[in-house]
Amino acid sequence: MTTPQPAASALSPAPAAAANAAGDQNQAATTLGARALQFLQDHPTSAYTVRDLNTQLSITTASGGLHAALVRLADAGYLLRDSTVNPQTFAAHPSPPADPPQFGAANRAPTSSGLPRRTAAAGSVVKRPNGRDYHTRMLAGGRDVDVLRNLRQHDIPVLLYGPPGTGKTSMLEAAFGDDLYTVNGDADTVVGDFVGDYIANGDGTYSFVDGPLVLAMETGGVLFVDDATIIPPQVMPVIYPVMDGRGVITIKSQNRQVTAKPGFYVVAAHNPFVHGAVLSPALASRFSIQVEVPTDYHLARRLGVPAPIVAVAKAMADNDACTWAPQMRELTDYARVNDALGRTVAVNNLVSVCPEDDRPELIRLLADKIPGVAADPLAVGGTRKKATP
Repeated sequence: MTTPQPAASALSPAPAAAANAAGDQNQAATTLGARALQFLQDHPTSAYTVRDLNTQLSITTASGGLHAALVRLADAGYLLRDSTVNPQTFAAHPSPPADPPQFGAANRAPTSSGLPRRTAAAGSVVKRPNGRDYHTRMLAGGRDVDVLRNLRQHDIPVLLYGPPGTGKTSMLEAAFGDDLYTVNGDADTVVGDFVGDYIANGDGTYSFVDGPLVLAMETGGVLFVDDATIIPPQVMPVIYPVMDGRGVITIKSQNRQVTAKPGFYVVAAHNPFVHGAVLSPALASRFSIQVEVPTDYHLARRLGVPAPIVAVAKAMADNDACTWAPQMRELTDYARVNDALGRTVAVNNLVSVCPEDDRPELIRLLADKIPGVAADPLAVGGTRKKATP
């Protein structure tokens, strides 16, 4: 791997300084940890093995101390550790804790790296209601799910935004579990999709069935409005009374008032790039926190997505001429198909899910990153539509 030379750093004492600390293993580990962290933060787009870092930092002593320091930095949320490759690699975390690491903090028990232990770091796993794992990410100095729960406790509505497939829904499911009541918005969404409507019974009569908004209010749950900005603007005001502190809505067809119980909370998500999306000032003003949710490429690597596929996804995301790029959903799907059916099928499936206008660029990148693999859409019967760069 071709790697850049390390930049000078105030956190990077000369190798002689560490040598002069002979006999003080904690001080040596602290020095290694500070130097490695600074180097990785200076080179945020690359991942390095312990041997790479030994070379870059001109470390001549045994690598055990450096490895211990890197592991603790990763556990504390400052680095990303990829244990799916051998040898494992370390990279700077794109969203590290706001506070600098407290090397050798006196008021907390230090580890072998000189870092205090953290009990909840990004990268931990939370179960979603469907039983699938959600791997937490850093947000505002903590785990994303913990930050969302804290916002709920303080009744601060949050709006998540980003392309489809980046993990917005899974993050909310992991944070709120079975408390989540969802409205899947589209251009045909009506008020009844929020509050409920009359449903025909088998005997020709009708019964009113409460919608997600009413259920969330009456149980103190969380209302999740997905794709909120493509819902017709005249529909969204149905949630404004409960977001403005009144906590009450009226269902006119039943002459019924519903009052929100403690714990009721509203979250929403939207894709600002989809055609027809409108984030009106009235809607935007009711979400005090607005958080971008991009694809976490380092997390994708930790979840087993091969580096060449991640590189292809990043290249397409950075290409203004492309209207599509593989996001977290497509990347993790690639890893699952790769495990089940092999690399060639996984590559071909990635081509299949790509919009046709962007396929030539995807195929060109795949040919560059994975030479020798035929990149054609999947098809039944052994015949495929030939895709060319």
